[in-house]
Amino acid sequence: MLSVVQVWNPDDWEIFVQSLLHGRHGPLHVQKIPAVHKGDYGIDYYCTKDAVAYQCYAVEEPIDISVRADRQKKKITKDVGKLIKNHVEVGKLFHGVPVRHWVLMAPLHDSKDVNLHCAKKTKDLRGANCTEFDPTVEVIIQDPTNFPSTTVAVGMSALSKVTLSVPMPSEEEMATWRHGDKDLLIYLPMPQKNSKKELRSTSLITR
Repeated sequence: MLSVVQVWNPDDWEIFVQSLLHGRHGPLHVQKIPAVHKGDYGIDYYCTKDAVAYQCYAVEEPIDISVRADRQKKKITKDVGKLIKNHVEVGKLFHGVPVRHWVLMAPLHDSKDVNLHCAKKTKDLRGANCTEFDPTVEVIIQDPTNFPSTTVAVGMSALSKVTLSVPMPSEEEMATWRHGDKDLLIYLPMPQKNSKKELRSTSLITR
């Protein structure tokens, strides 16, 4: 059976996750923490309304399950540590409301070992005895399967939108194309004289 894994670069994954979170919490309830200035406290996005923090992480694919799980576990350990270290600042972000969930957002979660590691890090987070974290705070991992298909589709379509601006061909170029492959060129409007419009779309068939 063929197994297909979506390959993500970190920037696209963060954009996609933001779209998913907008669908879950609403755009006005999702905030981003830029990491370029003094770090991100182990948080990429957060929602104060639901007291949840999110960290995005997309491993470099393709890799096997064990390697993927190992890298996800290391990421969880690193960022939960950052969360505890910066608990005072985290509390300010959440306006004093204790954080109830810290979620690693990954493109693919396919190993129970990561669940066991999340349970271990949950114990560490609760054991830190920081008032910024709810006594029942949980560390979990989620992927797109935890979201409605409509929400996932909206996120994917946002990444797929490409805007092209194609200059209108000259009359000489049009004449050349018309004498070429008539099956390839199905529709291409004649350029209007003195027109400054740009050709926005062209219908083509490839054999």
